[in-house]
Amino acid sequence: MTPLLIVIGIYVAYYFLYRPVSTYWEKMRVPHKSLSLIANASETFFKKPSPAEYSQELYDKFKGERFAGIWYFFAPMLLARDPELIRAILTRDFAYWSSRGIVINEKEDPLGENLVNLSGVKWKVMRSKLNGAFSGRKMKHMFNMLEDCSREFESALRGIVKTKDMVEIKEISARFMTDVIGHCVFGIQIDTLNDKNIEFRTVGKEVFEVTLRIRLLRVIQMAFPNLFKLIRAKVHSKRVTGFIVNLVKDTFKYREEKNIQRNDFIDLLREMRKKEKQNGIKDGVEFNDAFLAAQAYAFLAAGFETSSTTLSYCVHELAVNEEIQNKLRQEIFREKTKNNGIITLDNIKNMKYLDKLFNETLRKYPTIPMITREVTKSYTIPGTDIVLPVGLKCLLPIYAIHRDPKYYPDPERFDPERFNDEVKRERPAHTFLPFGGGPRFCLGARFAEMQVKVGLIKVIENFHLSLCEKSTNPLEQDNTARFLGSKTGIWVRVHPTNRQTD
Repeated sequence: MTPLLIVIGIYVAYYFLYRPVSTYWEKMRVPHKSLSLIANASETFFKKPSPAEYSQELYDKFKGERFAGIWYFFAPMLLARDPELIRAILTRDFAYWSSRGIVINEKEDPLGENLVNLSGVKWKVMRSKLNGAFSGRKMKHMFNMLEDCSREFESALRGIVKTKDMVEIKEISARFMTDVIGHCVFGIQIDTLNDKNIEFRTVGKEVFEVTLRIRLLRVIQMAFPNLFKLIRAKVHSKRVTGFIVNLVKDTFKYREEKNIQRNDFIDLLREMRKKEKQNGIKDGVEFNDAFLAAQAYAFLAAGFETSSTTLSYCVHELAVNEEIQNKLRQEIFREKTKNNGIITLDNIKNMKYLDKLFNETLRKYPTIPMITREVTKSYTIPGTDIVLPVGLKCLLPIYAIHRDPKYYPDPERFDPERFNDEVKRERPAHTFLPFGGGPRFCLGARFAEMQVKVGLIKVIENFHLSLCEKSTNPLEQDNTARFLGSKTGIWVRVHPTNRQTD
């Protein structure tokens, strides 16, 4: 009797679970490869390739197609390959794709309710409120604070190279960016460059630790959103949540008691709270402590990890390419001589080669290799009669698009001249998407750019970079990281330069 029940159970599971999923794209008449549940689940959950490699594998699998049907675990997803389709999804038809498709349990996991994850009315309200966070006036104000942090960054590097010339640049860059976020966003000086065990830094690191539990929850969150809601799952630990919420509350209280005004991100949140008290709750969005803390958390998490990764990969490429390094150093010193040895924000805007180098780093090493969008209204794929239902997610393989030789010949070569104005004009739009695109374009992109450029200037004007015994080239991707990351760290040899003659 038992074997018969097992056979019946397998048949029922096949008919009601596997068969509808496996034939999903066939019925939709969307190009796809046959589904192997075991292989797909193994690849998704155990994550053998890194996110960047996974992006590349999917992209290469459907060469010549505008789009294709794939599965994330058991969940069907659309893969968009064509730049025009990507433009439609991100920009032209944004009303149909306004969500990133990330479910959250705000009561159990309040930090999840940040701008990055929000959708619908809450996203519209918060996006409009936060648009002024990085205005030109605020950027100039933050530049001065960033300069203070960069001098500490230089000092920390000098301290390291007094005893050894090999530096793991990712860790010290992450500490530099953490200090910047503390100073510019929260208005506190934390000095993780000199004390890596400060709680602000250890909490930041914990956010990006990918444990077996977190990996499982991320799969459930994307592939089984209803189950994620049902079990009231949360991806942020009690420690991280408590630290961030209390930090924001305490900062609010301190500034109010001392009548402190810094014109920074925290003050922007305070102003939102103040207007709510005066005018009442609008559009059903309440600016309580946890909700405002979630917005500050988003800038902490995104600000230090992605920016430090970009700075580190840029340093690596300059260590590999000495000619490019020297050309950048010459541009830095030319700008310094125009302004009595001082670099200002206007000087940085004038550095065309620095800008090209920054973009080429993001081209070759986009910190977020893939982004998602979710259908919010039934959508017909342009040029077809294929109708995508509400709730279907679409994957945009940024990393793979950035390395498509059709758009970037010899893509493994690091070449800042790809971003000459003339060359850029010849490329299709939406083939360079390091910060996403459309209305959900990264709000902090300008600030991230300023962070990386100021840090890079400080490194190149003071130090000469080269590869060392611990360097790996090409860098091996970390398949446990949520975003782009090097498996063995990013090691370079660092020597102080003679600033008068170099």
